[in-house]
Amino acid sequence: MKNFIRSVLLCTILFAVPFTTLFSGDWRKITPSPMESLQGIYFLNQSTGFASGANGTVYKTTDGGKEWKEIYRDQKAGDLKEIFFVNSNTGFIAGTGARLLKTTDGGASFNPVAISNTTNEIKSVYFQDEMTGWILISEYGILRTTDGGLTWNTVLPLTGIKMNKFSFWNNTHAVATGAAATDIYYTADGITWAKSSPAPFGGFSYTKYDVKDVYAVDEKNIYAAGWGSIIGMQPSILIKSTDAGATWQFSVQDASNRTYENMNGLYFKDANNGIAAGGGTRGSVIIRTSDGGKTWIPVEIPCGTTLNAVSGVGDNVWVCGSGGLILYSPDFGTTWQHQMKIPGASLSAIQFTSDKTAYAAGSDGAFFKSTDGGNSWNAKYLRINHISPDIQDIFFLNDNVGYASFSYRMIAKTTDGGNTWKAVVSDTADATTISYGIYFFNELQGYVVGKAGTKVDAIYKTTDGGQSWDIKTNILLANLKDVAFGDENRGAIVAEGLKGLYTADGGKTWTASKFNGVPSGKTPHVLKISFLNPTDAVAVGNQCMFKSSDGGANWNYVAADGLTENLTGLTFQDQLKGWAVGSYISTPKKLGIYQTNDGGQSWTWVTDTTVFTSSESVTGVTLDKSGKLWICGSRGAVFTNNATVDVKSSMDISPSKYSLMQNYPNPFNPSTVIEYRIPELSSVRLDVYDMLGRLIGRLVNETQNAGTYKMTFNAAGLSSGIYFYSLNVNGNILTRKMSVIK
Repeated sequence: MKNFIRSVLLCTILFAVPFTTLFSGDWRKITPSPMESLQGIYFLNQSTGFASGANGTVYKTTDGGKEWKEIYRDQKAGDLKEIFFVNSNTGFIAGTGARLLKTTDGGASFNPVAISNTTNEIKSVYFQDEMTGWILISEYGILRTTDGGLTWNTVLPLTGIKMNKFSFWNNTHAVATGAAATDIYYTADGITWAKSSPAPFGGFSYTKYDVKDVYAVDEKNIYAAGWGSIIGMQPSILIKSTDAGATWQFSVQDASNRTYENMNGLYFKDANNGIAAGGGTRGSVIIRTSDGGKTWIPVEIPCGTTLNAVSGVGDNVWVCGSGGLILYSPDFGTTWQHQMKIPGASLSAIQFTSDKTAYAAGSDGAFFKSTDGGNSWNAKYLRINHISPDIQDIFFLNDNVGYASFSYRMIAKTTDGGNTWKAVVSDTADATTISYGIYFFNELQGYVVGKAGTKVDAIYKTTDGGQSWDIKTNILLANLKDVAFGDENRGAIVAEGLKGLYTADGGKTWTASKFNGVPSGKTPHVLKISFLNPTDAVAVGNQCMFKSSDGGANWNYVAADGLTENLTGLTFQDQLKGWAVGSYISTPKKLGIYQTNDGGQSWTWVTDTTVFTSSESVTGVTLDKSGKLWICGSRGAVFTNNATVDVKSSMDISPSKYSLMQNYPNPFNPSTVIEYRIPELSSVRLDVYDMLGRLIGRLVNETQNAGTYKMTFNAAGLSSGIYFYSLNVNGNILTRKMSVIK
């Protein structure tokens, strides 16, 4: 390892910009922003690949996906979904609004290709060489060009017909699939197209016959996959043609292997071995065949989000999905690993259990854990009983024992700090069954509330740590959202539709609450509740706040000027001081952090709009053991006003791979040494910020080899105070605090 020393003198402020990963006032964002939700992925070889997605983004990797770099963004382009490269230089990326981009320099630049007379979505793109190619436009047709995209001719009009994908073999043979069983077309020359015989569907009853992807292995063998739903037990559509797409056979799977999710992407390495990927509200799914599609076997995968596309080079397979997810398998689907720093899941709950340990959880089974006081967050997806539904709430009794509530009713328990989980209330196939709020007194006694069907409320109570449950239903005829207790006897539940329950006998009986003073015409959902003492409680919800002084029997409406947010998070430091957070999905989105200093009788909007922007939502809030706030939200966002923690987050990436040491001396005047280590060739940036989040100077901004680096920072011209230095290594961020004393 080499040692590098430089000296940097900063005499003036270079320029000032707000930087959301660092400080603006006391607040900062801890987790790095994830990649956008991805719709398309394409690998030229084992090293070079491209991914595309929401907000007109394109990413590129040159190391097999270990690192991804954003190379294009144009929000006006909408979502970019389809990718095809003719060679290492020339490629096309297509998406919504008839948007087609072309590059001739390997993605260094992109230029739009004009498509006339339609703004419909381009679903597929294929070029046999740099000049001749085809695009599939839904509800419009298949177009062909022979001049690199300058002009286009319609070879198959499809006006009003929703189409999904096409797949070419040997530059001429192709099959195109659509949203109906009758909308499959095939060609042997790329110019004249014929309609296939309607595909059979195995005797199953379907509400949709949406064939979402197709893969031509050769000129005869074609595979297609698509719609599936747990509602009505509709198996994933898996069909095959052995005559170039003219006729099709449905692959009926054994009940033990049957999946009920949408299959959105296909990849075959040969005529027998293929992979299909997709997902639904119960989580991700990947299935694999080794006998030419006769049997498809589900494989275990470390994720829960919907998977949208597949690309492969031999046994190397990449899958992309929502929340910036990219999975990689080096052995054709036997094992899988994440290729992202942090998932872009919407986090709904966050909790500190000790000085060092914290948890957060949310959509698609996303589960975050910190063991160093929030300095770093390691993330994974909880897959229990082979599904990963949304996590609605978490409740930990200590660093090890905790519970999680899920969509599809499931309640799960961990006794080893989230490493392993066991369902203590099993999941269902009914999307209307959801477990929401959790409250436990101790390791034995606790409650979970939710719904057992549409407007069928459910209260679960355990007195033996989840081994058995007493269930009460149909008390309120509403969806129960949260539960809390002031002591072992007095507790309350809040629900949708301005409803609630309270108990004074430890849950033996529950009585409907009254909501007083609510403005005429308002029946908001009440979503969160917190007890301040055995009798005083606060509840918040959709544009509403309430206070109770009798254990939840009566709730009095609290007016808050300008409250438009749906408040989904609530926490109190003591009987007087507390915070509520939430968002309102509007244009632009509105975020709210509200503070009370009088036990919920009045509230003040205290949102720092330089940190909390409309690009993300905020949903949950908690306090660490030092009394500092932590807020979670959409796109895997975690925020804090704790000034003592560093910023570093990972997904299956060890923080020890790179490090940023404390500067020395500290405090200092006028100079100090900043040392950091990187394990491999990396893009490195080292910045210094003041307490307001203003950039004071950029010490390093270059690609560096593996090694240990020392920077001498001279603060001449700066006033005494607290400053922060931030190391960015390939998008992974570490931050430390330093003091200038003069």
